[in-house]
Amino acid sequence: QPQGALSVQYRGSTTRLSAEQLAALPQRTTVTATPWTDGTSRFGGPLARDVLEAAGVRITPGMKVEAQALNGYTVSIPAQDFQRWPVVLAFSMDGKALTRRDKGPLWLVYPRDNDAVLQDAKYDHRWAWQLSQLLVSDAP
Repeated sequence: QPQGALSVQYRGSTTRLSAEQLAALPQRTTVTATPWTDGTSRFGGPLARDVLEAAGVRITPGMKVEAQALNGYTVSIPAQDFQRWPVVLAFSMDGKALTRRDKGPLWLVYPRDNDAVLQDAKYDHRWAWQLSQLLVSDAP
């Protein structure tokens, strides 16, 4: 049973996606090393762009997504990232459900090993873990 629900706020309305709804979306596995874990791991979950679409958000140029975590961490991410790369909202790592203790229940995972561009600290900051909410804003 997957843990973790996610709220998506956009244009004044909030869509809450349950763990079951997230699990019902097409699932993707990303195999990558991370700066926070040993070796390579397999991360499973829906694509961030599919999650936004399920919440009624169509990504447009200049759109920003503010990722908010249970631990208070907040980071602003250009929504283009989700078009450019298969960024996963992972709720499992190596076949095990992520718990709060190991960066779950949802962790925004970039395919770091697949693109040298992503092996830059500016992208490392976008790996929001314990993800609870996405606040989407249109281009200014």
